[in-house]
Amino acid sequence: MGSEMCIRDRYLMVYYHIFYSWELPHYKKAKSYQFRAQIVKVYAHSINKERDSNVPLYFKAKLLNLNSKEIKQTVFVNLAWYKTKNKLLPSDIITGNAKLRPFRTLQNFGNTNGELWAFYNHIKAKGYIDSKFNIQVIKDNPLSKIQKLKYTVSSIFNESNNNWFYQAVLFGNKSLISIKNKEQFKILGISHLFAISGLHIGMMFAIGFYCLKFTFRLLSIQVNQKYNLNILYTCSGLVFSVIYTLLSGCTVSAIRALIMLCVFSLMYLRGYQYVSYKALQLALLISLLMLSLIHI
Repeated sequence: MGSEMCIRDRYLMVYYHIFYSWELPHYKKAKSYQFRAQIVKVYAHSINKERDSNVPLYFKAKLLNLNSKEIKQTVFVNLAWYKTKNKLLPSDIITGNAKLRPFRTLQNFGNTNGELWAFYNHIKAKGYIDSKFNIQVIKDNPLSKIQKLKYTVSSIFNESNNNWFYQAVLFGNKSLISIKNKEQFKILGISHLFAISGLHIGMMFAIGFYCLKFTFRLLSIQVNQKYNLNILYTCSGLVFSVIYTLLSGCTVSAIRALIMLCVFSLMYLRGYQYVSYKALQLALLISLLMLSLIHI
């Protein structure tokens, strides 16, 4: 028992130093850091057709360099850019100076632990662009197909009064939800609807599965009985689930649910007992390996 705990503790220490140990170097209040970063996400309330310089531009970026030193770990920062009409897109590269500070939370009863949330999401600092220095945005990085699809779908709802709801359900972006709506959903006990997890992945799988099945029946498509249509229906459901996971930002809970769904679907199609401890163990093993690779 003692040796097992020792091995576990060593593993946790190594994992922490590889993926989580990075901190702002020589941090001082209001210190300006020279940085180079890639835009990961532009928060929805900063997106509009014509940028208003009076409205700050809020975005999440992956640090590539800080004070001319390459960042090898996965390190994200939340930044604000004041008095700018620039429009940013995911994959844009921005260089300049920013005043950064680490996350700190007030340990008062009932407050959200922002520091713990930032730790889980690899967001190591927050701050704002220092406009006294030169700022350069490189837009030569083409968007991936998923990023283009996400940006296109997101822009459809920008003018809607219920944009906050669509952004939360489709992309897991809860930044637009007002305090009043948060309280109402909390009272109703349905706040979990905005946490992308197995419920959403399962619903997308069911939509893909039964939409194709209904289409075959509606069009009266005749298929030779030697072909197993369940394979086609299941693949359709998995495609819907994968696309939704990518659009929602590949959160840990969504990836975990998708991996389990893929394992169970494969075992179901191969005729194995998919509701079993072996299936759960296999799904757990693959989840741990995949999530470890993602953090590299």
